[in-house]
Amino acid sequence: MRCVVAIALFFTGAMLHGQTITGTITGSVKDPSGQSIVGAEVDVLRPATGVSRSAKTDQRGDFLFSDLEPGEYELRVAH
Repeated sequence: MRCVVAIALFFTGAMLHGQTITGTITGSVKDPSGQSIVGAEVDVLRPATGVSRSAKTDQRGDFLFSDLEPGEYELRVAH
C-alpha cells in the first residue's frame, strides 16, 4: 500500500510541474552601422515586482533571458 501512495504522489508532482508558465526574452544589440556589440550589459526589470536580472551579450551581440514570469518588462542596455 505504501508503494502505491508514493507512486501516486510522484506522478502528481510531475503533472503539477508541467503547468508552469514562463517566457523568454531574446535579442541582439547592434550599433547604428549594424555591427554586433559584444559584452554589452543587458538588464531586464519587472516593475510590478522590482525583480531584475542581468546578462552580457555574447560574441554575436545576442542575449537571452529565460524562465521569466508573465508580465511587463523593461530592458536597459549599457556598453
